Amino acid sequence: MTGDNVTPQAFRCFTSDEALGLLAVATSMLVQKGDALFHAGDVSDGVFFLEKGRLAVLQGTGFNDRTQVVALLEPGSAVGEGGAVGKSLRTATVVAIEDALLYYLNSQGLESLGERNPLVFIKLVKRLLFVSNLRLQKCSERLAHIL
Repeated sequence: MTGDNVTPQAFRCFTSDEALGLLAVATSMLVQKGDALFHAGDVSDGVFFLEKGRLAVLQGTGFNDRTQVVALLEPGSAVGEGGAVGKSLRTATVVAIEDALLYYLNSQGLESLGERNPLVFIKLVKRLLFVSNLRLQKCSERLAHIL
C-alpha cells in the first residue's frame, strides 16, 4: 500500500487499518498471463486474494483431459478459500487470463492473524464463508438447470 491510506482491492471490505494487518501476514505474488496459480489436485495450505488482473477457474469435465471455465474472477475476489481451513487438495485449476497480483495468506499467517487481531480474523472468516456460500448457491442453480 502507498502512503495515501487506500485499501487494496483485495481487502476492500476491510478498513485501511484492518487491511494493513492482513498485508502484514500476507505474501504478494505475481502470476503472468497464461500461467496457473494452482492445479486441481495440488495441496492447499492457504487462501489467495486477487488485487489486480483476472483469473479463470477451470474444472475437469470428466471427458479425457478437457476442462470447462466455471468462473472468471475479478479484483477483490478470494481464490482457493477452501485452503483457509487446513491442508486439502485443490478441486480446480486457476489460470491467469491477465497478468495478476495476488496476496496469499498461508495457514501460519492465518493463525498469526487470529492471535494478533482476532476481530479481523473473524471478519475474514465471515467473508470467506459468505464467498463459499455464494459459490455453492451458483453451483446449485447451474445443476438445477441441467437436471
